[in-house]
Amino acid sequence: MFKELLQKLIKMSSETIVLLVWIVVVGLIFRFIADRQIAGLLAGTGFVIIPIWLMYKQLNLPNSYVKGIKLGVVAFFLLFNALPIIGLRLFNWGLDFNTLNLFGIVTGRQIHQVSSWIYLAMVLCYIFIGDNKDKNHKIN
Repeated sequence: MFKELLQKLIKMSSETIVLLVWIVVVGLIFRFIADRQIAGLLAGTGFVIIPIWLMYKQLNLPNSYVKGIKLGVVAFFLLFNALPIIGLRLFNWGLDFNTLNLFGIVTGRQIHQVSSWIYLAMVLCYIFIGDNKDKNHKIN
């Protein structure tokens, strides 16, 4: 079982590995940094930088359905989850994140819960859709 898991990890793209490793890193950040605001800011910074890096990598690849899907999922996560959450944290520094709300529509807790699911969708997209090297995905 361990050997099969290791083989799957070796076949994964660097992007997929970064997305998976970041989940562990965020857990460690919140475990070892007592100040929740600092931990949230560090984690949030990664959740902004990683999608920007992913989009940059995708934009430098030939057009394909895979590229379009990945760009869409990553852009959605960045624009509607990562940036609003880090903005909410920064503009309300010193306040408990769970008591905040975004435009009076959703609470910090709700947007964070949705964000977790969107991040999971992004990870699954990178795991199951594959890479952009498959000739069948190319748009002519």
